[in-house]
Amino acid sequence: MKGLLRNVLGLILAILGILIIMYGVYQLYKVFVNQDIEKAKHALDVLEAKVKALDEMGSGANLNVTLIGPDTWMLYAWNAEDRNAPDRCYFSSCLCACPSLLPSCDVVLQGQSKDVLQQAKEICQDKGICRSMPEKNIILRSHILPLIDPVTERPSISPIILFCKNFIEIRITKQEKSYIFDNDRINEKYNSEISK
Repeated sequence: MKGLLRNVLGLILAILGILIIMYGVYQLYKVFVNQDIEKAKHALDVLEAKVKALDEMGSGANLNVTLIGPDTWMLYAWNAEDRNAPDRCYFSSCLCACPSLLPSCDVVLQGQSKDVLQQAKEICQDKGICRSMPEKNIILRSHILPLIDPVTERPSISPIILFCKNFIEIRITKQEKSYIFDNDRINEKYNSEISK
């Protein structure tokens, strides 16, 4: 009887030990996942503050900003008139940080712009973080992440800005009610093709 009691007690302690280890692993996983979300929120907060600062500076003003964001996430924007915007952006312009369409920054998006933009919408709707920017026209331009034009088979400027290696540099320019977010560090691999 004592042997059975020891075995049962040992089994209970083993199960408790395994549960504690699993809980610890789960908590570590949550920390890493939440870091990306917190970095994305912070990047959007910084961009929103820069847009407000540009409002006070007037048309033609620009600001440079270096952002720390989650590795291989992307920035994307929809304007109020865009019917293809995620539901969370409906009837208002918005800027979103979303998990990337790409596994790394060394990959070029291929395919038609329409397909890529639809995929971006779906990812941003499901997993993205967005900031509403009413009465603003937002334009994103990136030379780092060229889209391949299916007709010419050449890279073209993309409306998606990727966070690569956690840091990105963006120049924000105000023109009337438009705000241009320009990421013009050209990817060396495609520099000669884009500038032709």
